[in-house]
Amino acid sequence: MAVKPSQRVRAVSSSVVSTFRTVVAFALIAPLAVVASALTAVPASAGDGSFTAGGYTFGFDDFSDLTGLKLNGVAATIQQPVVVDGHASLRVLRSLTGEHSSVFWDTPIQIADAAGASSFSQKFQFRITNNYGDGADGIVFMIGPSPDSVGGTGGGIGYAGLNHSVGVEFDTWFNPDNADPNDNHVGIDLNGNLRSVATGTPSHRLENGQIWTGWVDYDGATHRLEVRASDDGKRPDAALAAATVDIPATVGADLGYFGLTSASGAASQTIDVLSWNGTGTFPTVEPVVAAGDDQTVTEGSTVQLTGTTSGPVDTVRWTQVSGTGPRVTFLGANTLTPSFRAPDDGTYVFRLSGTAGSGKDAQSVNDDVQVTVTNAVPVIGVKAAPTVNDGTAMVSASVTDPGILDTHTATVDWGDGTTTKNVAASPQGAGWAVEDAAHVYQAAGMYPIGVTVTDDDGGTATTSTQVKIGGAGVPVTQTPIPCALCALGTGNGQGSATIDMNGQANWTITGGVYDNGTLKIQSPSKLTVTPSGAISVVKGSISCTNFQDSFCPPKHTANAAPLADPLAGLVLPDASTLGTAKQWPCTTSMCTVQPGVYKGPFNINSGSVTTLKPGTYVFTKNLLGLGGTFQLDPNAAADEGVTLYFTQGRAWRSATRAP
Repeated sequence: MAVKPSQRVRAVSSSVVSTFRTVVAFALIAPLAVVASALTAVPASAGDGSFTAGGYTFGFDDFSDLTGLKLNGVAATIQQPVVVDGHASLRVLRSLTGEHSSVFWDTPIQIADAAGASSFSQKFQFRITNNYGDGADGIVFMIGPSPDSVGGTGGGIGYAGLNHSVGVEFDTWFNPDNADPNDNHVGIDLNGNLRSVATGTPSHRLENGQIWTGWVDYDGATHRLEVRASDDGKRPDAALAAATVDIPATVGADLGYFGLTSASGAASQTIDVLSWNGTGTFPTVEPVVAAGDDQTVTEGSTVQLTGTTSGPVDTVRWTQVSGTGPRVTFLGANTLTPSFRAPDDGTYVFRLSGTAGSGKDAQSVNDDVQVTVTNAVPVIGVKAAPTVNDGTAMVSASVTDPGILDTHTATVDWGDGTTTKNVAASPQGAGWAVEDAAHVYQAAGMYPIGVTVTDDDGGTATTSTQVKIGGAGVPVTQTPIPCALCALGTGNGQGSATIDMNGQANWTITGGVYDNGTLKIQSPSKLTVTPSGAISVVKGSISCTNFQDSFCPPKHTANAAPLADPLAGLVLPDASTLGTAKQWPCTTSMCTVQPGVYKGPFNINSGSVTTLKPGTYVFTKNLLGLGGTFQLDPNAAADEGVTLYFTQGRAWRSATRAP
């Protein structure tokens, strides 16, 4: 089971440290023979100089969890942990030749402070088996400046060549070049040099297949480094090897990485580490947060902030603290990478706050970042068309803007030397508005229309269209007259038409209703005109009899101002062209008809359903027995409909929609 150094480091007050040490002593010290509590020294035999350093206790009782370790060389390629006799172990060497490996705590240990060198104790258990070629080369405990180091193979034991380091070798091969005393010894090495400054010989062979325990103790006050080893789990009173070593000066730093190395040459062996525990002082690590680099984006963009932390930061939170931009809503305010949509141009200053610890000993750290949001120009679409009175043109501009809080005005150049300025937009939703304008032309012609939209930040967009005008007050016959229900008068000598809605249908008209014949609305029929529609009585009458919830507009009277006849310019077939009109195609109760001019007589029976494709229909001559239903093609688009013109006779009795 791993007891990770990262779980032991906190930037807290001394009172918290004292409490924390007490907890650690009860939770972790029991398996260790080297200490009785986290701060208790092992009693020394007279003159042997043995000791145990104080500080936090940490380590691995087994290696079922490798969190907190950095593996290099062959140790990183072996499937870890390796279970030996039911125990999760760390294999640092296998019985293959020419390999090397190392494993380090990934958290550095404080080996010096302002008062001088720091004391520590390390204890690890290992077993050597499966000797090949008499077995080689052993294992080294080391302290160095990096957790990524791995030294030479063979007699280098994975330690050779690692400068700025201190090593303790447990050597199983006799290398005369290293001045080894024998093929079974321990030694203290410096700077990757295997010529030991002190050596000692264990009472038994290190490669006897037993579980060996190694102890490495350092007294920071005296700089005395001692090495012990036994294969019975009992800590010897006397050290096998000892030397005076200034470890911080040798490593060249106040922090050092503790590790184990191993290697093989022409001979090899399997080395498994069963446990690794120790004491030492971890450096005080302050909590740090960084809010990331300042950003510049365009309004409407999704902005992601990227914060980082180091040290013991437990929680983080982002807040908006200043700037000229409006308030925003974060997605993930309690994470390091929140996001938001920039609604408007301006500056936004955000603060990343981190907290370490809790209660009265909690520490808070902050860092700010600024996001500058620039204006985005609006996007416009425009359409123009003459009105019923063709001397007037209507322009409608649809405006979208990534800056959802922007407001807009428009300037319309009508193409005849006239300009309409400061046309206010009507908001339709977030980032969407509509601007409408109208203009009366004094002469016929094709006119280019330019529309410029400006947002409240000065961003502009321009587009253009054109409109064909037949002349002031003169309709253009090529343009469909925008009505959905039209009853024609006596044009072309054909007499008046009667549209009789006698209780068979409910009508919803989205275009205009123009009547210069007779329109009857009888109960329980209902006629509804949407806000975009209109009803004009040019001649004739509209009568409402016994109706409920019907809309019956006032008819035109002689005392009222005359209304322009929107149908006056419509060209309908006269007697000379009736021969070319289409014959009504429907002979069954279900029928589909295409737009066109149709001649009577018509015989549409009650109960029949006639489906009209979108377009314009003109019905001439008598309409007989009209009692069925007209309906718009269900596949028609939302903006498609039918326009019906009746020039004579009686109209239908029911229908479903004539938009």
